[in-house]
Amino acid sequence: MVAQVITVGLGIGSMAVLGRLLTPADFGVVSIATAFVAFVIMLPNQGLPQAIVQRDDLADAQLNSLFWLNVGVGVLAALIGTLAAWPISVWFDRPELFGIMTALACALIATGIGAPHGAVLRRELRFGTHATIGVVANLIGVATGIATAFAGWSYWALVAMTVTATASRAIGMWICSGWTPSRPAIVGGIRPMVRIAAYLNGTSLLTTTSRSISRIMIGFGLGDAALGYYTNASRLIVQPATQLNTPLNSVAIPALSRLQSDPERFRAFYRRGLEVVILILCPFILVAMASADHLVLLFLGQQWTESIPVFLALTPAGLVACTGVATSWIYIPLGHTDRQFHWRIISSVVMVGAVLLGLQWGTIGVAVAFSGQAVAMRIPAIAYCLHGTFLRGTDVAGAVWRIALASVPAVLVGRWCAASLPGDTSHLTACAAIAASTFAIYLLAFACTPGGFARLRAIVKLTRHLGRTPNAR
Repeated sequence: MVAQVITVGLGIGSMAVLGRLLTPADFGVVSIATAFVAFVIMLPNQGLPQAIVQRDDLADAQLNSLFWLNVGVGVLAALIGTLAAWPISVWFDRPELFGIMTALACALIATGIGAPHGAVLRRELRFGTHATIGVVANLIGVATGIATAFAGWSYWALVAMTVTATASRAIGMWICSGWTPSRPAIVGGIRPMVRIAAYLNGTSLLTTTSRSISRIMIGFGLGDAALGYYTNASRLIVQPATQLNTPLNSVAIPALSRLQSDPERFRAFYRRGLEVVILILCPFILVAMASADHLVLLFLGQQWTESIPVFLALTPAGLVACTGVATSWIYIPLGHTDRQFHWRIISSVVMVGAVLLGLQWGTIGVAVAFSGQAVAMRIPAIAYCLHGTFLRGTDVAGAVWRIALASVPAVLVGRWCAASLPGDTSHLTACAAIAASTFAIYLLAFACTPGGFARLRAIVKLTRHLGRTPNAR
């Protein structure tokens, strides 16, 4: 969690600097290239590495086979991205897209090589090492991006930031994992892991495809600048919750996998864990809703004023993103990745259709449509996920109803605070004041709900427990 907070901070900080050094069009053209490369970027980074982490008994020969398969997947992904670069640059009539896409695609080879070693670190529960490598790699990437932006590299600064971070992460994972592959060979017993990987990759591919198509439609229909406004607004509101879910999933999914034969313990772990995660993530989105006018200008600068209504329209989607673990903590531990894939087909079609409809009203219309479909699809998504399992809707509702009640007065007080501040208040001071009032009312309202105070005490107790030394535990 600490590493992810630092990563989010680096991401927002880099946007604050680069947003002043580069233009919205620079962000827009790189976003178009990233949207196409993203179709294949998850292939060497998701399926097979996740299968390595979840497997209870994994022989070294099987690990070696999965490593070389993943390297092949990385090379294939890089080849696909490179071959697609020229026709896409012609389609958009943007010659610079060819070089951008080629550079981003070649970085996928490093991902294919480094991701299995990262999986080895997670499998051995060496989260500190894994997290440190990620932070250092992101720091190297951000430093490279800012340095090249100062040097006048324009949009190439964003490409350099991504490529150097990817390569640094792969090198760090390889060195620190302590595992060295042998010569290429495919052994028996890996078919179940490949099947899991295939469904996970399919789900990730559909998710990325729908998002990429949305960005492509915005860029093609509304222009680079509009896409830049939408992309950075989306990153500020949705990405923090998504990234903070990553370390929680890394720990919770293996733990829940070991509890799948004990329904009662599974339900207790799931319900309490879900409540804690949403309780922590939700107030950040509430603060964003209350301080949108100041937050966007604080991090991105005055030239991003047009992103403010887009940012505000995307906040409901940010709230929905806080509940992402409600389904991912069920599909993977219980082995229902095929159902996860099937639902993703439906949700992807709905999302693309909503964005296409929203294009008629410009960037703000796209943001409203995206948030609308995200909110409307959440309850059906959870219901579909729970179907056929020993979990019930009350397991989810019981974890979120207090948070939902506490959120209403919190965001209202936050908006009142924002409206009451003097006009000459600095953006930093305004954000701090709004955040303080929103958090305070949120915690107070949660404590006033039935059983809320006891749950807050339990979280404090858990925090103290985590702060003890390993020997004390």
